Amino acid sequence: MSESINIENEFNFFSKLIYETEETSFFRKEFEGQNDPEYCYNKQKDVIEYQRQFPVDDAKNEYEQQFDVEEGEITYEEYVLEKIRCETNRLKKLINNFHENPSNGKDQHNWFYEKVLSSIHEKLLFLDNNDVDFKDEIKKALKQVATYTAKSYKEFFPNDPQFLKMKEYMTGKKSVLKSKKHFTIFKSNLNEAQLKSVFDTGISLELISTETSSDDFIDAFSGWNPKNKIQWIGTTYSLARFIKQIEGYALPKLGRGKWEIVSDIFCTSKHDQLTPDQLKHPSKGTNENLDSVNAFIAEFNDPPED
Repeated sequence: MSESINIENEFNFFSKLIYETEETSFFRKEFEGQNDPEYCYNKQKDVIEYQRQFPVDDAKNEYEQQFDVEEGEITYEEYVLEKIRCETNRLKKLINNFHENPSNGKDQHNWFYEKVLSSIHEKLLFLDNNDVDFKDEIKKALKQVATYTAKSYKEFFPNDPQFLKMKEYMTGKKSVLKSKKHFTIFKSNLNEAQLKSVFDTGISLELISTETSSDDFIDAFSGWNPKNKIQWIGTTYSLARFIKQIEGYALPKLGRGKWEIVSDIFCTSKHDQLTPDQLKHPSKGTNENLDSVNAFIAEFNDPPED
């Protein structure tokens, strides 16, 4: 089912309303300078026909009760607000149908909910930074759809980065990365530029895989959930040493739950899971060279100035 759904098309109404300028707006063109009652009457019929196309309960009756169709009394503002209401209900219905479809597995749910939330998040951020007609009404509608989606998304993916970003936007509170059993913040005292420099050093020392993104590394050491785990090329012993040596310096004291946190953030270069027990009791190789990890530790604890 997921392959047949184009999320951008589903949000086409909001995209047109948000991203097109006032001069070229689809809706502004529809009503600009139109005072002809016959024209307005025909547009009202278009709105009603639009509502008939989607499974919104009694939409036609609700609309006809709100406006006198025969008299053609409708304004541009009324037209847009009605379509916002209708489109909000349609998207909520789509989400509900997808959620209840037994043929959709976890992968389909992950794809669908992440696309919906990322699309809404993108539009909300745009609205925050631009002067758009009906800004408050659009934001309210998008937040309704986001809340409706997030309830289902949390059921499947409560720790997913996209869900947490949307939650942070809605609540105004940042989510810090927490282990599954503890609540210690995994947050360094380095700023973003310093973390980027340290990351580059980790790549050059061949301790961090080039498949790891700097954004994930920066998020991980800023108390956020990285989208993907950091791939550690070095040994488990060198990783455990790295964490122990930066704890209390670049990182705060992590306490008893630190290895659960580390196992949530790091994996091997082959994407293998690292367990807390492996990190807590790592085996040192006979001829293991720690020069690279020691250099990495030194830079992390004493990063270059901006």
